[in-house]
Amino acid sequence: MAASLVVTGCGGSDGDSGGGASPGSPAPNQPEEEEPDRFTEGRTFLIEPGEGATEDMVNAMIQLRPRDTLEFACGYFNLDQGLLIQATEDVLIKGCGKDETVLSFRDSANVTGLEALNVRGITVRDLTILDSPGDAFKLKGVKWGTLSNVRAIWSGGGGPITEDNYPQRLNVACTAPPFNEGDPAPDYVPSSDSGRYGIYPVESENILVEESESVGASDAGIYVGQTNTAIIRDSRAVYNVMGFEIENVQGGEYDSNLAECNTGGFLIYDLENITQYGDTSVMLNNTARNNNTYNFAHSGLVSVVPRGVGFITLGYDNIEVVDNVFEDHSTAAVLYISYELIDGPGGTADKKLDPYTEGLHIHDNVMRNSGYDLPPPDLEKTLNGEIESVLPTLIGLKNLPTINDPAQLLSSLQNLANLGKGAHIIWDGLRDDLDEDCPYPVDAQGNPVPQDEHGKPLHTNQHPNPSCHYNAYKFDDQGNRKLPRWGSCIHDNELS
Repeated sequence: MAASLVVTGCGGSDGDSGGGASPGSPAPNQPEEEEPDRFTEGRTFLIEPGEGATEDMVNAMIQLRPRDTLEFACGYFNLDQGLLIQATEDVLIKGCGKDETVLSFRDSANVTGLEALNVRGITVRDLTILDSPGDAFKLKGVKWGTLSNVRAIWSGGGGPITEDNYPQRLNVACTAPPFNEGDPAPDYVPSSDSGRYGIYPVESENILVEESESVGASDAGIYVGQTNTAIIRDSRAVYNVMGFEIENVQGGEYDSNLAECNTGGFLIYDLENITQYGDTSVMLNNTARNNNTYNFAHSGLVSVVPRGVGFITLGYDNIEVVDNVFEDHSTAAVLYISYELIDGPGGTADKKLDPYTEGLHIHDNVMRNSGYDLPPPDLEKTLNGEIESVLPTLIGLKNLPTINDPAQLLSSLQNLANLGKGAHIIWDGLRDDLDEDCPYPVDAQGNPVPQDEHGKPLHTNQHPNPSCHYNAYKFDDQGNRKLPRWGSCIHDNELS
């Protein structure tokens, strides 16, 4: 089929695009246009499959201006350059359905499939990005970004997804994830050669991800990081290392999502040495099931996640986890841990980061069939002194027998038999103690850093690293912990 770039003045009836823009270059074979009124409809650039699709896409994205639409027709596209949208506003990128429009970037010269940089108002919908060398959908510095009915997918180790077989390969089931590399994988064969992130908004504001999917990412399937106000809903992550990863987000809601056949289902945490620190998220009505695929990440924090975990939280304050279902996880339904378990005594070297998750409220969830088969530690990493490699073993050590009291001997022997098992909820048992000698942190000019209404320091990456971890805001004048904000509460969960 011959490729073509069609520019029309349509948009209108379905609300895809509106009007108003500064003048831009005319489309190929199009007359010069007068500057449009800002309330008129924008242009639509239609890209058809074929040999000229990449050139047509690049020409369109160069001309794209506010209220314009870049539309991919139905079909399979082989694109040898990435799609970059930058320094514009109010644009729409769309296909005709995530099963009908497939953009393959297997041979692309660029790392990212679709990247939006410094854009105010962008919607991407109704298409699939396949085999991007790096991230599939990346939004950075975006204000008001929506990803709706999109899919990121990698072929993995089961042979390439092609124009001939994509109708059969795009929809991946979750029946029997491989516990160990080399185990049978009837649904999908994961690969560490896949890109790191499927859906990846970062350093942005007001982000919505809905009715979308990620398959096979070697880090996180659906990720939101260092962002203010993020909603992820009605979406699915399958056969990624981490299904959903929420990192350093201020104000997040994660509703009615499905994480299955990943290494871990959901992760809400603060990463150290980063542009901003997060606070306040709610996770409700989600399902995490059968997240038991072996860990195939290259590096980073997710590379230490043991297979078989429904939800992990680390160093992030104020999370409500309610009305979720966690089932069939070989390590645990919930891991409630601190940086001291990852980085050893003293925790992270980033003293601006609170290494403990506090204000965690887990209630009215269902947890079934958890902790039945802990993965073994990585002996090579263990010999190199990497504490996090023995995380599953540390989880199992909670069941070591206690024989100080002979009356406890029988129950202790039973615990010994359960040494290789986890639990529904595992907390590392570490909590902050008041450091009375640690002063309130200051900025580079020696002035106290800003604080929230509770006295918690509001650090940025511009502030110098303090010499100690300030935590007095969690305690009253008598040195007692302030509750409930700085405590955690777990109740009314159905366990079976």
